[in-house]
Amino acid sequence: YPMRNGKLDTQRKNSDGSYYLYILKNSTVTWDGENIKNALLPIGFNLGFSISALLKKQNIKVLGNSSVSANMDMLLAGRLSGVASFKMAAEMVLRKNKRYNSIIKIPTPLKYKPYFTILSHQFVKKNPELAEKIWDTASEVGRSSDYQIIIKKYKD
Repeated sequence: YPMRNGKLDTQRKNSDGSYYLYILKNSTVTWDGENIKNALLPIGFNLGFSISALLKKQNIKVLGNSSVSANMDMLLAGRLSGVASFKMAAEMVLRKNKRYNSIIKIPTPLKYKPYFTILSHQFVKKNPELAEKIWDTASEVGRSSDYQIIIKKYKD
């Protein structure tokens, strides 16, 4: 990770990402920023997504699936209480499929994460100046207007 004075340099992140909880419009499931309540059925998540750790920490029943669409289908079928998903992935699926119009996003994020270009310790040690240039450039690209135009297609 890019470091400055021994600390993570958040100014050189590539982008930001947030995970949200998606529920049916008539659901009683809530998220108050700390706790998920009224989840009688599992919360779906995509296998490999880091949000599963937060859910498991809360002793929430979880069910991993291979795709956002699979989770949303299970939510519609009444087999899940909600879906914890990376916002950009979920919003794209919801926007492209009218059958999901009864699914809403709880507005408080489950988790926020800055994303970085990660380089190996060996690479950084061997190529410190190049590593710094890579991190600076990746951050610049993430803030560029061209990148923002592309990302806007996936955001709400």
